[in-house]
Amino acid sequence: MNQRKNGSCFNGTVFYQINTLNHLYQLEIDSTKKEWETIYMLPEFKSITLMRWIRKGINENDDSFILLK
Repeated sequence: MNQRKNGSCFNGTVFYQINTLNHLYQLEIDSTKKEWETIYMLPEFKSITLMRWIRKGINENDDSFILLK
């Protein structure tokens, strides 16, 4: 099972770490964007809930979804 933890929040950027069997990823989400006005920040989300931002980070290659190890 994947673990999603809210590692920190800095200047409006929320950092989630996602552990899989073989890798550790970091997802960065800009919480100052308009879409976040109605989203509650929780310390943990299921990975499927974060898929919108994971896909965006992969497709746009904007360094918001990175492999840590």
